[in-house]
Amino acid sequence: MNCATINHSAGTRKRGRGARRIVAGVGWVIFYVLLAGVGVFMVMPLLWMVSIASKPLNEVFVMPMQWIPDNFQLIQTINSALHRLPVTRFYANSLFVAIVTTLGRLFFCSLAGYGFAKYDFPGRETLFTGILAISMIPFIATVIPLFIVVRDLGWMDSYTGMIVPALVNPFGIFLMRQFIREVPDELIDAARIDGSSELAIYSRVALPLIGPALTTLAIISFLASWDSFLWPLIIINRTEMYPLTLGLGKFMGEHIVVWNELMGVAFISTLPSLLVYILFQRYFVKGIVLTGIKG
Repeated sequence: MNCATINHSAGTRKRGRGARRIVAGVGWVIFYVLLAGVGVFMVMPLLWMVSIASKPLNEVFVMPMQWIPDNFQLIQTINSALHRLPVTRFYANSLFVAIVTTLGRLFFCSLAGYGFAKYDFPGRETLFTGILAISMIPFIATVIPLFIVVRDLGWMDSYTGMIVPALVNPFGIFLMRQFIREVPDELIDAARIDGSSELAIYSRVALPLIGPALTTLAIISFLASWDSFLWPLIIINRTEMYPLTLGLGKFMGEHIVVWNELMGVAFISTLPSLLVYILFQRYFVKGIVLTGIKG
């Protein structure tokens, strides 16, 4: 093989690599453009909400729609909504229920997960399988018996009625069990030899090692409780006990809907969810990924 042939082959390989890089670059550009389009599409409802909340009521349905109004009055709209209805009380109700439910679910689910992961007792696998089977039952199928229990216990129109039924969750137990199983038994045995109680081992040995799982469950529980609508609608009748999801309906009267104020309150209702996810997104993704790896 002479030098000309070798140089020609090297040039062909270089051109081939260059063409592949160009194709790969174009593919990535198309991919990111599609992602950007999907992102804009998903953000559009939030932008529309802010736009409506920033207009006077008589300009809400003016066509063509003006996304950025000349007289931007989002703060004035929210202040008007706060004076029209006890939105602050609705907000406090939702926040209290979401925080207490989240903390309670973290405690009970992690405690149950610890038991299933580190204790060997008769019927353990059968009981755990039954708990997983419960997660396949739709919530709507359990509403009537759950309502009867809550009514007979006298928990209607109360925080207790909204919080207690949500304190234990099959997915939470499963998640905690999967992570706690990975805690080395040697650490637990060493703590027992040192004289630590089982509760101390659970709180000082197991929990610090499953931080991503706890964070993941906390985010999921908080968002689920914050967005809960059906269950409070069933058991809450007094306006002062309304969470924010029910309070939004008060802006929809029999003859008129105060759309700008409704959208203003809806906008501020999204802020806790956005804040929680933005602050803990890294831990949430890590927890989900590790859950899939652990199987």
